[in-house]
Amino acid sequence: MIRPLLRSAALTASAATLALAVSAVPSQAAVTDGHQVTDFSRCMPDDGLGFTFCVEGTDSRIEVHQPNGRAVFVSSGSATMTYTFANGDVQVRTSTYRGVSNFSYWLDGLFYDPQMILSDGATTMTLGDGSVCTMEYTMLGIGIERRPVRDEFTFECAAAS
Repeated sequence: MIRPLLRSAALTASAATLALAVSAVPSQAAVTDGHQVTDFSRCMPDDGLGFTFCVEGTDSRIEVHQPNGRAVFVSSGSATMTYTFANGDVQVRTSTYRGVSNFSYWLDGLFYDPQMILSDGATTMTLGDGSVCTMEYTMLGIGIERRPVRDEFTFECAAAS
C-alpha cells in the first residue's frame, strides 16, 4: 500500500516542475513564449497491476528571456488522479503544484545555468477505506549545485472516521 502512495507522491512532485500559472511578465522581458494553458484528461488501464488510472487537470506555464541574459520559467497547475482497482476499490488524489526557476545565462540549446529553483505542492489522497493522506513539499535550491536553502516534506494520514 505504501509503495503505490510513494510512487504517486514522486510522480506528483515531478509534475510540479512541469506546470505553471504566472501573474505578470517582467516589463524588460525581450522574448517570451507566452502564457500557455493546457487542460488534460486521460485514462490508462494497467492490467498487470490490476487498476485503471485516470487523470485530469490543468497546467499553466510561461518562459521569459530577459535582455540581461536571464531566463525565468514559471509553472503551476492542478490535477485529480483516480485509481480504480479490479476489486472495486477507488483511490482519489488531488494535487496542486508550482515551480519557479531563474537561470543566469544560456549554456547551449538545451541548458541554462541555474541560479534559483523553487518547487512546492500539495497532494491529498483519499483511499478506498475513506482514510485521507496529505503530502506537502517545498524545495528551494540555489546555484549550479542546487544547494538546498529550504527543503521541507510532510506526509500525514488520518484513518476514516
